[in-house]
Amino acid sequence: MMEQVKKVPLYYLSQFPPVLTSNWSPDLDFPKEGSNYYMSSLSDEYLTKILNLCRQRSLKFILLPTPTRQSYVAKVSEFQNHLTYTGYDFKDYFSRIEYIPDSCFLDDVHLKEPLKYQGYYLKVMGEM
Repeated sequence: MMEQVKKVPLYYLSQFPPVLTSNWSPDLDFPKEGSNYYMSSLSDEYLTKILNLCRQRSLKFILLPTPTRQSYVAKVSEFQNHLTYTGYDFKDYFSRIEYIPDSCFLDDVHLKEPLKYQGYYLKVMGEM
């Protein structure tokens, strides 16, 4: 695994304190709003590589959902339709999503009390 990490340019800087504590992230080419596409080309490429590797090695690919904001129900539905259209089949992923009140989040994706949802993850993993 380290051999793969070492292929990433400047990987060793990731633990340098100014980098580690920054909010910097790469500019990814997300399509324009309303295009019904919800992943960057980089995420799409990685997902395709992961799925291909799993097929090659006869591994079962399992993607666990995180608790999701109640206000994202429509967005998640649109995303599910997009993934189905592109050939990805994650029906188990979408059926396991637990929607919780927006007030449980610090921001768009981070939970205020993440440890409170440990039982959720144990339950989902137990179903596999």
